[in-house]
Parts: sequence; structure tokens; C-alpha cells
Amino acid sequence: MLSKAEFTCQSCSETEETLHVHHKQYFKGRAVWEYSNDELVVLCDSCHRDAHDLTDELKRIVSILPPDGPSSIGDVVAILSGFIDCNGYDFSDKSKDKPYCYAIGKLARFFYASAAANDIYQLEAIVSTLDYDETKSKISEITALIKGGKNA
Repeated sequence: MLSKAEFTCQSCSETEETLHVHHKQYFKGRAVWEYSNDELVVLCDSCHRDAHDLTDELKRIVSILPPDGPSSIGDVVAILSGFIDCNGYDFSDKSKDKPYCYAIGKLARFFYASAAANDIYQLEAIVSTLDYDETKSKISEITALIKGGKNA
């Protein structure tokens, strides 16, 4: 992994700090050499600490979520799946159980990715990829409100 990353931190491009091969996640019973390269990333000391801090924060958030109902673990998984799906990964199967949450994730990714471009009109393209008419209708209402606010 170090050679593949050209002995450079894959987060900040640092080359002078000590580098670590970071496991993005651990699986009980799996030996460290049994992980694929996709499950590993080369990080400098600072980025490695930050990665562990963020993972700990995510675990803390997940630990306080209810198992069902509003703001449940399932809702958060669907939101994250929608967010990641817009980044080239296909998690559309997650949209079936929680279509509103999945759509919120897709919207969040859209706003994150296009905030600098300030292009709200691309939102229709994202809405058209959603499978649920009721969700499309709600998102279209939101789009109309946002467009109205931009024109005001």
C-alpha cells in the first residue's frame, strides 16, 4: 500500500511525516493481512489521528440513535446511502425501505457537490433518478421553493 500510494498520505499529500496503512474498518476474526486494498488507505500521523477521531465520533452518533422510528439507525443508513450513491456508488437498494431518507441523502450530496457552482437547476436531474413518485413530488416542491427564493 505504501508503494502504491508512492509513500504519500492519500488525504493531505504529506510525504515527510510517518505514514500508516490505515484499516478503514475492522472485522472480528479477520487478520490484518486479509483486508483488500480497497479497505486500506495510507495516512500520515495527523490524518491517521483525524481518521480515528472521526470514526469514534460516527460510532458515538450511531450509539445514541434509536433502533426504529424517526432518526433511527435505518434512517441514517438510508441518508448516507443516498449521499454516497451520488458519488458513483450504487446504494439504490437502500432507497426502497426509506425513500425519503435516501432522497435527503441525494439532496445533501447535490448541495455539497454543487454549492460552489450555485446551480440549483441541476436538482431536477437528481430528482429524476428517484424511483418513488411521492418522493419526487415532495422534492419538486422543495426545488420550486428554493428557486423562488433565489429569484426573490
